[in-house]
Amino acid sequence: MRATLAAYAVALVGAVVASEYVGASAFSYLGPLVVGLVCGSAALKAGGTDGRGPLGARIRATAALCAVLGVGVSLLIEGSRPPASWRADVLLPYAAAVAGALLGTVPPRAARPAPAAQARGTDV
Repeated sequence: MRATLAAYAVALVGAVVASEYVGASAFSYLGPLVVGLVCGSAALKAGGTDGRGPLGARIRATAALCAVLGVGVSLLIEGSRPPASWRADVLLPYAAAVAGALLGTVPPRAARPAPAAQARGTDV
């Protein structure tokens, strides 16, 4: 519940910021990507997990959904594009938001074990 609330709050704030970048060449995709990244990071932090296991998968899905919601709200705020359209200039920001949310919730890599001590004098 905390993860959803955090991602939702970040998505709404991100929507206001991303609405300034609708139709601005590369920034129209970078804005939603950043919204997704921040939604994912906030959801993980609020959820108290590192993104592994079934809880991590649910948080990842929730963050992606909230990021898409944020992009839809940014399109509504800006007003030049309908948020429910099959046009590429509408669908690509949604895809960027999902990609950002997924990147923002990637679990960290497992620590590598230290290399075993090399025995001296065993080389042939």
